[in-house]
Amino acid sequence: MNLLRWLRTWPAAVLWAFVLAGCVGMFEGLYMWVRYGSAAAAQDGHGFVAAMAPYVTLYGWGGAMIAAAAFPIAAFFTQRASRPRHDAFVLAVAAALGALVAVYCAYLFRAHLMPGWWGDHVDGQGRILLAVIWGVSLALLRVPGRRVAGFLVRSPGKGVIFPLALMIVSSALLPNWREEGAILRTAHLGPQPEAVAAGAGRPDIVLISIDTWRPDMLSSRNPASPPTPALDALAAEGIDYRNVWSPSCWTMPGMAALMTGWPPRALGIGRRTPMPQTVPTLPEMAWRNGYRTAAFICNPYLSPGNGFDRGFVDFDHAMFVDPLEPAKDSILAREIAVYTMRRLQPDDASTIFGKAIRWVRRRPQERPWLLWIHLMNPHLPYQWRDMPGFADPTPAAGVEPDPSRIPDRPEFAGRRFEVLEDMDELRAAGGVEDWMWEGMRTLYAREVQYTDAWVGRFLAALREEGVYDDALLVVVADHGEEFNDHGGYEHGHSLMPEVSSVPLLVRLPGGDGGGVIRTDPVSTLDLLPSLCAEMGWETEGLPGRSDLWAPAGDAAEPRTARVQRLENMLYGPERTALMAWPWFRVETPGEGPPRWFDMRSDPLLKTPAAAPASAAGIEAAGDSLRAAWDAVAAAWDRSGGDAPREVDAATEARLRSLGY
Repeated sequence: MNLLRWLRTWPAAVLWAFVLAGCVGMFEGLYMWVRYGSAAAAQDGHGFVAAMAPYVTLYGWGGAMIAAAAFPIAAFFTQRASRPRHDAFVLAVAAALGALVAVYCAYLFRAHLMPGWWGDHVDGQGRILLAVIWGVSLALLRVPGRRVAGFLVRSPGKGVIFPLALMIVSSALLPNWREEGAILRTAHLGPQPEAVAAGAGRPDIVLISIDTWRPDMLSSRNPASPPTPALDALAAEGIDYRNVWSPSCWTMPGMAALMTGWPPRALGIGRRTPMPQTVPTLPEMAWRNGYRTAAFICNPYLSPGNGFDRGFVDFDHAMFVDPLEPAKDSILAREIAVYTMRRLQPDDASTIFGKAIRWVRRRPQERPWLLWIHLMNPHLPYQWRDMPGFADPTPAAGVEPDPSRIPDRPEFAGRRFEVLEDMDELRAAGGVEDWMWEGMRTLYAREVQYTDAWVGRFLAALREEGVYDDALLVVVADHGEEFNDHGGYEHGHSLMPEVSSVPLLVRLPGGDGGGVIRTDPVSTLDLLPSLCAEMGWETEGLPGRSDLWAPAGDAAEPRTARVQRLENMLYGPERTALMAWPWFRVETPGEGPPRWFDMRSDPLLKTPAAAPASAAGIEAAGDSLRAAWDAVAAAWDRSGGDAPREVDAATEARLRSLGY
């Protein structure tokens, strides 16, 4: 009989923890409703009750799970108390509420009170501080809890009707984030064409973008590169473009240009300004042509808020925990997301490709499909990773990274290099020593090698599913990375080739036109119009060229005649570069006249050259591009919420961890 009473008290504690924690969530939801008004909820098709349900449900279930785990422990320690079941009930509920207090304090410490200290001590002294806060909260909450819990413990069966009803109702009102998300991302496109099976002219499309991948990090190109056997094999089967330029030097404008075919200036895009909602994107074009669309990506800048989810039926962003999306603005959801990113590394290539492989195996059979995969492994922070068991043990080319070259210094603790806040000051003072550069390069090389292994695993999965040969495969980078090539560090600050030049590999269906190396200068802006031309889709006046995979001699006009404009810096001076092969012109306002380089005789751009005879024409073409793109930017309709905006705290924290 006593055991039965304990078994009845346990669910009562869980259910009442749900109610009280849910009340915390409801108050936070009310605050958000009052602060931001009902406009956002109405825009998503939610009324007041539906807008509150995610907050109540998230907090309620969080409290319920903590109480469920805490009750057996509390029961053990209250066996000798005068009212053991009563005390265990109170302790379990107080433990749940105390945990929410600790979460709120963690948010305040991280985002407002002491972000610097918290970032350095979150896994050490920070945990101890939160444990103390949780313990004090539990002790304080226990006092009022003992006064009101008597009836609930004496008659747990009668006291669970209301909390059980609340749990069921609020959980039933929680939106289905997958179905609702798919509708929100594609509803503006209208009805999709009837299903048409893949076949001639309708190949499956796979786009793999590798963040921060330098153009010399491919062992088939550079014998000093780390081994990249999978990418080498793809290059041998497809077209290896070795003179490719991104219109910008950091992720958001670089990927926006690649996904829309418009340069960043024409998009009016910046760190706080997303893509215009009216500009067509690759997944939207594919969806309108009957394709199933999916993305498995990372990088905080490639977020739904910046428009990179539009047109995707399935959209999985590593830094967002999907089940939390209905209450993503809540403090609890933000802190769970921050913890997940810090501890579980969901943006690792193994996780991203694991999800993509599962999707391919369950892919829709009635439609062709577009799949976008974005990888972050070569990006800061760099980390030495063990190679997976399926990696090629004896690659034909490249130099295996040597872990002994990683310095035994605090900056490389755990064979990992985090962002150094004082790196710019050290560099400016000439204080970045060779051992630091060598350690960074070694870790970066290992990240590239590790990424290549997972690319190989994914391509093997495509072969196993019988879709590899007939698919259109593209592997590209958004930008490169600098390791003191021109006195700099990372990316976003420079337009030199190590940052703004990118690798590009294309394998056409059936391997058509493959096995060639292309050295004529092209732009990532050419990728979308060329893909559209291959598929027979409308390009809608895109400025790039649509003959990317036509033999260089068959181009409508020599590609060397085109002027490419590079710009849009993430930080530092607002530089501008013009590229008209073989001439490269870079200008920094306030730092003297522009510098010219001859890329044919000086491919690494180490020594400035005299301005060429064609300088005036190149500069005039660059000015014409600027004027034309400014006119395009002014024409976009930005009334739909894509004006400059604030970045939420969780995204801001993740950006800081990546060095932005």
